[in-house]
Amino acid sequence: WRAKELFENGRKTCKLPHVRVGGGELELSVWEIPWEIQNKKELTPLIAAVRTLWTERILARLAIPEVLEGGEEDWPSGSNSREPPVERTYNDVEEVISKGWPAREQLLLTAPSPNHDHYRRYLGLSWAKSRARRERAAGKLPDPAKYAEGNQDVLMENVRRTTVLVPPASTLVGMWIVDWDIRTLLTPNWHCVRAGRTILLSTSAPFETSDAEDKNIIGVGEVLTRVMLDLGRHNAEHKDTPLRPPQHIWVATRSISALGNARLNDTLTRRRGFVPVDEYVALHPGTDRTLFSSVPAGHTWIDEPPWIRHPESGELEVLVRWLGDEIDMERLDEIKDIEYGRKSKEMQIANRSKKPPAYPPKK
Repeated sequence: WRAKELFENGRKTCKLPHVRVGGGELELSVWEIPWEIQNKKELTPLIAAVRTLWTERILARLAIPEVLEGGEEDWPSGSNSREPPVERTYNDVEEVISKGWPAREQLLLTAPSPNHDHYRRYLGLSWAKSRARRERAAGKLPDPAKYAEGNQDVLMENVRRTTVLVPPASTLVGMWIVDWDIRTLLTPNWHCVRAGRTILLSTSAPFETSDAEDKNIIGVGEVLTRVMLDLGRHNAEHKDTPLRPPQHIWVATRSISALGNARLNDTLTRRRGFVPVDEYVALHPGTDRTLFSSVPAGHTWIDEPPWIRHPESGELEVLVRWLGDEIDMERLDEIKDIEYGRKSKEMQIANRSKKPPAYPPKK
């Protein structure tokens, strides 16, 4: 079921894309933003591709009966806020797109802080290679040379790294935005007095259960790999002022339907090891709860009625995962082996002796 507004000019199929990630080819890249993309000639088509993905994901997530006809079950009884309309409309969905995009675009074009050693922001992109219909019908397989055994850029079957910002003949199918809070204040004996050491993760918006599935989660692993490479590079160049690795990775979402939120929480907790924030703080004494309370504009994608369930509280649905007190690249590889599955594990082990991925050099 889709809203009638998605069927243009009498078409029998809706205007949303029907790209199947499945067994197709994926190319992944990671960029520190805005520095590594702001002067690229491909910046304009990249922003256009991100906006298209944003719009399609909002329509796919909101313009469905579960949301538009959800009634009042998602709203707290006796709420002091104004009563929401019984039905959210397609116009409400379009308003989310028009109001939400400017903040989302700013995430791509601005740094989270002028201090590069306190905060950094990364953009992870997943591109699906487009194939002509005749090639699909003929069952033409990807070029095997791209996925040869031992190739350092191969992550798993039909998934590889790229250093091209906008690969040709490709469609953007996934996106991760990561804010790395690096802040650590140390005494001379390396006793941590105050620390951020968090990774805030958001996706194409809004979060869907498919974002945590096998092929899509590889994008998160690639961003974390880039974080660890940048950490190692900084510490090699600044031995007197080393940075410490992140400890916590967290997500913050606004719940717009009870069923959708339950699906997402189940996927992230059952399959990916995330824990609700209050439970997480109890499991890790000494963790500052306020580390997970401030979210830059654009990360949560929607902030007002008639969408959020508890507009009077402003509360976010926050889930956190422990990365380790002093995670290193070896430990990260072990985590990726587990998360990616057996097919990737053999490639990861084979590739550890190879040089690091050729991400764009620092300027």
